[in-house]
Amino acid sequence: MISTFVRRQITAVSAGAPRLEPSDQPVDDTNEAIGRYTFQPHLDGWNKTTLFRNTLRTASYGGAAAVGLLYYVSGIPRVQEDILQKIPFVGRYFVKEEVDPQDNPF
Repeated sequence: MISTFVRRQITAVSAGAPRLEPSDQPVDDTNEAIGRYTFQPHLDGWNKTTLFRNTLRTASYGGAAAVGLLYYVSGIPRVQEDILQKIPFVGRYFVKEEVDPQDNPF
């Protein structure tokens, strides 16, 4: 069985691509560190990319849950007065006009 790398080399040589001999290839001593393992800072196995990605996802789900919860409890008068009336542009919807005592059936 021929590996993919060898198959590409055979295809390149048979297609007429110029073949470099090992002595013709440039030598660069600065690339010695390529391919070596380096330490990646992490927090219990979570690197900064994973932390940022999961924080963003968690915040979006938390925001949606908070909006859903406020929608669910929006009928409670205490929640309307303490929370919902203080939200700009939306608070006007939750302000109730006072009923004249003469019109109140109770």
